[in-house]
Amino acid sequence: MNSEHDMKLKDIKESLFKDVKGNVLEIGPGYGTSLKYLNKDLIEKIVMAEPNRSFNEKLEIEGKRLGYKVIEIDENTQNLSAVVADNAPEDEKKDTQMLLYAGSIENSGKTVKSIESNGPYDSIISSSVLCSVDNVESTLESIIGLLKPGGKFYFIEHVSIKEPHSIQDKALFIGQRAIQPFWKLFGGNCHLARNTGDIISSFKEWRNVHIERYQENVSGIWNKFVPIIYGVAEKESIISVSLDLSESQKSMILAGQGPDTIMEVSSRALAFWVYQVSQELAFRDIIEKRATNKINKIEIKASSIIKDWQSKNNLTKNELISAKHDLEQEKKKVHNLSNQLQEKMRYIRKLQNTGDVERQRSILSNVRNSASTIVNNLQGVEPSIHSSRNNINDVRRNYPRERKPPTPVPTIFSRPSPVPSTPILYNNHGIGSTLKTPATAHFQGYNDQYVNGNQFSEFYKFKNQ
Repeated sequence: MNSEHDMKLKDIKESLFKDVKGNVLEIGPGYGTSLKYLNKDLIEKIVMAEPNRSFNEKLEIEGKRLGYKVIEIDENTQNLSAVVADNAPEDEKKDTQMLLYAGSIENSGKTVKSIESNGPYDSIISSSVLCSVDNVESTLESIIGLLKPGGKFYFIEHVSIKEPHSIQDKALFIGQRAIQPFWKLFGGNCHLARNTGDIISSFKEWRNVHIERYQENVSGIWNKFVPIIYGVAEKESIISVSLDLSESQKSMILAGQGPDTIMEVSSRALAFWVYQVSQELAFRDIIEKRATNKINKIEIKASSIIKDWQSKNNLTKNELISAKHDLEQEKKKVHNLSNQLQEKMRYIRKLQNTGDVERQRSILSNVRNSASTIVNNLQGVEPSIHSSRNNINDVRRNYPRERKPPTPVPTIFSRPSPVPSTPILYNNHGIGSTLKTPATAHFQGYNDQYVNGNQFSEFYKFKNQ
């Protein structure tokens, strides 16, 4: 049944027992089905207290199979750790001891000496055990007494169904309590409806208690009929109490007692003082180990952070060097482009200067050509001027002065406009003999009116008639 029960709780044991370490005590190991879930490298020594002697043979076989050095002990066996540490060969010192004790941890309400002498324990394991003991409170007191300050109690137990809400839960609740007497009779004193979780949590010696229910994560009538809890309870640290007794009170305590009683009380007091000192030293060791572990974790984390920072710093430096190199390359490119631009500008200015010179030369050539054309035109006009003078003289000879010519009706301009041909001047006293251009006549102060050549020819034809 234990094997079947262990198969069902495989996942729970794997997650729960992986942190078991140090000096370990397992109560009711059965065939040793929990041993394979323990991390042997974390265990210094393990004591197996199994009341059923028929399980011891298979328990021993399982321990040897997993590499433990199995030693059977009785209720009077003293602590074997010191003997092994001092006298055993080096090969045996490396082996983890598994001490087998055929009995429970209590005898007549007292903790067995061999179990107590091999303590105190860092971890105590209990799997489906507290349901079968007669007095759960007494067993838990023994467990708390065997644990070191800060030690942990790992437990897996089946418990009573919670207060029902649905009809199915009510039926299971009533059925569980109805069959409990028969279950107890045929199930090795197993109390099916015991509230073990509440009893564990009620002790004030625990620093904290963490309990989970397996029933909420499974389906099936049987699993709901036998709900299971599992968890860890951690023992509180040492509490020191100081009793300020006067000298008279100290004397009155032993007053009237015989020497044997006084020696026994003294030896017990001395033993208790030694126990207190050992517990205090153990507590200091625990604190030191915790501090060391925290320091190691902090150092590991700090080294990891430093490595990350160094890698990021190196990466940033490389990126900075690359950026500087790229900047220098860009500066060189800009400098080269600037030089090329200056060369282009100088070339453009040179082309502009050359173009200006050529343009000036072209304009000057055009001006010269125009001036030459004007001079040539003026040279062609001069003979016509002489011919016009001769015609005027002929007119004067044909028309004497005393004969007043009729007044012509020419078009008269007070301010002459430019005309293409050279005009002939005409005054109020007759036709003048002086020929001038309009501009010359204007600037020399003449008030003479002028007509163009066509008007003069019409007038000349009229006079001849």
